[in-house]
Amino acid sequence: MDYDQIKELIKTQNNSHGIDLTGIVQIILKRKIFIILSFVLVLSAGYIYLKTAASIYESTVLLKKEGDNKNNSEMDDPYLRLISLRSQDDITTEMALIKTKSVLDRVVKKLNLDLLIEKVVTPEGKTEEIYRSLPEYNLLDDNRNSLMPQILSFQTDSLDNSISLVLTKNNGGRFLLYKTENNKNSILGVFPDNNPIEIKSTNFTISIYWPDVQKGSKLFFTVYNTSSAYMLLSNHISISQKEETNLLQISVKDKNPEIAQLIAKTLIDKFKETRTEQQRLLIHESYASIDTQLNETSQKLKDAENKLSDYQSST
Repeated sequence: MDYDQIKELIKTQNNSHGIDLTGIVQIILKRKIFIILSFVLVLSAGYIYLKTAASIYESTVLLKKEGDNKNNSEMDDPYLRLISLRSQDDITTEMALIKTKSVLDRVVKKLNLDLLIEKVVTPEGKTEEIYRSLPEYNLLDDNRNSLMPQILSFQTDSLDNSISLVLTKNNGGRFLLYKTENNKNSILGVFPDNNPIEIKSTNFTISIYWPDVQKGSKLFFTVYNTSSAYMLLSNHISISQKEETNLLQISVKDKNPEIAQLIAKTLIDKFKETRTEQQRLLIHESYASIDTQLNETSQKLKDAENKLSDYQSST
C-alpha cells in the first residue's frame, strides 16, 4: 500500500467523523524539518543547562520542640528546672524564632559569613575568580598555594554599610588597603610586609598569610554589614513543621554540601543558645518581680502590725 492509498484510506475513514486527518498529516510532513530541529534544540539546551548550571545541595536536620521531660543532668541546673515548669512556646513561634536576626547574626559571626573573598589579580593581570564566603574559601585546596592568601582570622564590628576592599602590595614592599566606592578609591591604611599581615581597621580586623605575594598583586574582598549578611543567610534557610509532629525541619541550601551542613549544625547550636539565654532572662525577670511583690507585701504587713499596735496601746 503506497502513500496515496494510505491518504485515501484515512480520508475515507474520517469523512464520517468530520476530522481531516489528511490535512494534519500533510502539515506535519511539510514542517517535519522544523519540528525535528526544534526537538534537537530543546534537547541540546537541556543538556547544556545540566552541564553548566551550578549544583545546589541541601542539608536537612530535625529539631524536636522542647517538652516537659528533662533528663536528670538537666534537672541539676535550677534555671533549667524552672524553665521546664514554664509553658512552652507554640511550635509556629519556635519556627519564627529560628530565623530571627538575633539567631542568624550569631551564625554569621561564628562562621565569618560576612566576609566574601572575590578574586586575586596578579601583577601580569591574570585574574583568579573566587567569589566565596570565608568558610567555603578555606575549603579550597588552591588557598594552600603560596600565591593565594590564607585568611587566618577575621572579626568585624557593626558596619553601617557593606564595603568593597582591595589589598595590594606596592613597589615599596608595603601593603596598601583601600576601599572602592562609586569608582573612587579611598586609602584606609598602609601596613608593613609581615607574615601574617595584621590589618586593623575601624570596623574590622583581619590576619592574612601571603608569603610569596608579588609586588602589584591584589586581593579583592567585601565585608558585609549585619543586615546584608543576615539577608544572604536567611535566603538559604527554610523552616517547616514535620507533618503533625513536634519536629521542626530545618533545610539549608548551598552550592557546597559541606557549607550547607556546617550552617545547619551551627544554626541549631546558636538557636538553642539563644533560647536558653532568653529563658534565663525570663527567670531573672520573674525573680525580680517576685522580690518586688514580696517587699510590697512585707511593707503592707509591717504597716498593718504598726496600726494594730497603735490601736492596742490607745485602748
